[in-house]
Amino acid sequence: MKIIAILLGMLLLQGCELLNLSTQNVTRPENSCVIDLNKDNSLGLCDVSQWLRFVIEHQDMPWKERKAVASTLGKSDQDVLKKILLSQAADTPYQDRLRAQLWTEDVLPNLEEPLGSFVKLLIYQPSQQVLELESAIVTLNKMNLKHAEEIEVMQGLIKQHQDQLEQLLKLESNLVEKVREPNQ
Repeated sequence: MKIIAILLGMLLLQGCELLNLSTQNVTRPENSCVIDLNKDNSLGLCDVSQWLRFVIEHQDMPWKERKAVASTLGKSDQDVLKKILLSQAADTPYQDRLRAQLWTEDVLPNLEEPLGSFVKLLIYQPSQQVLELESAIVTLNKMNLKHAEEIEVMQGLIKQHQDQLEQLLKLESNLVEKVREPNQ
């Protein structure tokens, strides 16, 4: 019984060692977050914590300041990603948020993991939902404005009809009084 337990223990240790060796042999190429590194020449692009720090540093800035910072940035994937991150706050106007969404669609294919997932899950998809909601709100506001104008027109027509009805009632009342006067 002791021999079987020792053999099972040795098999378990060998299995763990094999797993350990197979995970150590997996290597990841350095700086693999952007496909064309020669074009961009950016280091640290894979470091998601770098991008989180960038967002945190700029989150309390008003839109005008963030827009000024974005206007100083270039067209490299790293600079475009910074522009995208600067355009994610709630006070960003619709057109600028839409522009950032289009930039995201352009840059996303160039990004590898984990940055690609970070951008897609935490930037692109929520921003797309916000854009859709803002668009729906604008559409509903336009419909509400149109209905409000129609209601005003209808209320004007109702007022006109009420005035005409009152005039007709006065006329009828006057006619009834004139008919009664000769009889008295």
